[in-house]
Amino acid sequence: SYRPISIPCVTDKIGQRLVNKQLVDHLERYSLISPRQYGFRPKSNTQTVLFDVVSEIQKHCDTKKNVAAVFLDLSKAFDTCDRKILIRRLSEMGVRGRSMQWFRSFFNNRSQFVQDNSVSSSNQNVEYGVPQGS
Repeated sequence: SYRPISIPCVTDKIGQRLVNKQLVDHLERYSLISPRQYGFRPKSNTQTVLFDVVSEIQKHCDTKKNVAAVFLDLSKAFDTCDRKILIRRLSEMGVRGRSMQWFRSFFNNRSQFVQDNSVSSSNQNVEYGVPQGS
């Protein structure tokens, strides 16, 4: 993967963790995260989702119901995320005030460059995606 990696300073990293905790607390308090959301959740992993899928299939087979499954690979999802849509969804989920200002600031006017040893490219604006490592 050639997705750029964000290397924030220590204070930025601490701030991002605080914002993440507040956002997750808000989403869970108002039941805005589906119980079927497994990725990036505490106490959730591939074994959890596999167990739930197998249990659901078994339940339907036991009652002689048809079973169909669709599995999607959303690879590169973070690379192609439209930030305007993300901001709109955060607003729809009740993120307001300073928290929303923080997200707008975090996603706006982002740029990147490539550095190889002592040679660096010029800065390029990044319109889509969210920084890896943040």
